[in-house]
Amino acid sequence: MKPWFLLATALAAAPAAVHAESAMKGVGGQPCSRFNADHAANAAVNDAAYWTWAQGFLGGLNAVAVQHAQPIADLDGMSDDAQQKAVGSFCQDHPDSAYFMGVFTLYQSLPTAASPNAPVPARPPVRRRRK
Repeated sequence: MKPWFLLATALAAAPAAVHAESAMKGVGGQPCSRFNADHAANAAVNDAAYWTWAQGFLGGLNAVAVQHAQPIADLDGMSDDAQQKAVGSFCQDHPDSAYFMGVFTLYQSLPTAASPNAPVPARPPVRRRRK
């Protein structure tokens, strides 16, 4: 199952009253309107904080893909500058969406690459000796 499908399914199943801040930690849960305001206030500082979060989120999505032996997004398939501009454009066009949805949309648009590893096998259960 594709990691984006897992995330989309989990988010769609959440009650409508749950805000992105409850589902996400960090700046990713902020509405795009907040990102837009932070960008306007001090792009150099605020964009770095948002982009650091975005890179961790993108890497996490790829980690899920690897665990499920799915193709990963090629994070070098587009320059960082172009990626940041894509998320910024998303937020300008969708101020009521959460920032992470802009990053997720970027993830879906990146070229894919083969998963570098097979899934990590689950650890076998520890057997306890009977007394």
